[in-house]
Amino acid sequence: MKKSLTDQGRMSTHKNKIRDKIIGLGEGSARKSYYPQLLQNIRELMETVQTLEKRETELENLVQEKSVLLEEVHHRVKNNFQIIESLLSLGRHTAVLPSEAAAFADTSRRIQVMSLVYERMLHSGLLSKVDICGIIRYIAMDAQHSMDKSRIRTFYAFDTDPLYCNVDTATPLALIADEVIAALYAYSFFKGSGELHIEISSVDTASEDRSHTIRIFDRGPGIPESTINVLEKQLGITLIRNLCSQTGGTYAYTPAGTGNYNISFSIVLKKEHTT
Repeated sequence: MKKSLTDQGRMSTHKNKIRDKIIGLGEGSARKSYYPQLLQNIRELMETVQTLEKRETELENLVQEKSVLLEEVHHRVKNNFQIIESLLSLGRHTAVLPSEAAAFADTSRRIQVMSLVYERMLHSGLLSKVDICGIIRYIAMDAQHSMDKSRIRTFYAFDTDPLYCNVDTATPLALIADEVIAALYAYSFFKGSGELHIEISSVDTASEDRSHTIRIFDRGPGIPESTINVLEKQLGITLIRNLCSQTGGTYAYTPAGTGNYNISFSIVLKKEHTT
């Protein structure tokens, strides 16, 4: 016997009450009182998520845009270095006097050192620090090759390798190393033989500060005192003196035991110089 429509309606109502009771929305349920507020909170949360997703997309676009601009800046800086080097090279080849050509060549060498620091910074992917050990080693090897000093023996003694310095410290250090090594090859090793020593040592102290000492010196026939007087008036030594004053380094002439003098450069890098 079929159930009447009234009976079916009663059964449907009963089932709905059972369902509401199961999920906690029946009469007298505490959940029923805050369910509308819960739905509102969910809607607000979804709107917040959508806003955050939109903001994240905007930030990603900004980062991408800044990356492109940074790449463009690096490209322009490298191009500027190359333009300056090209101009100096042109000046060297068109100079009439040998002294003029030498001045252009020395300036070009200094620009190349600054460019080297910048290139090493970019290639390492670390835009705030540079490996000074690698830079000094490269400068020494390049100077030996370019000045044809194959008979000069170079000794490296690095307690810490690599040693990262901030860019403000690395650039003057690289220039000092280049000037010292160039002066040694030109004057202290004028007989074609000798030893170039490059040392980088670390010193642990009782405090958290850790210092590093960089020394560049020669053991060769040395420089005559009369040559030192001439050397002191040249731009290279003036640069060493000024950069040493800037970085806290020292350079000196030490007796070579032959009546001549050797050049010695030393600097202590404190914690604020290294990273």
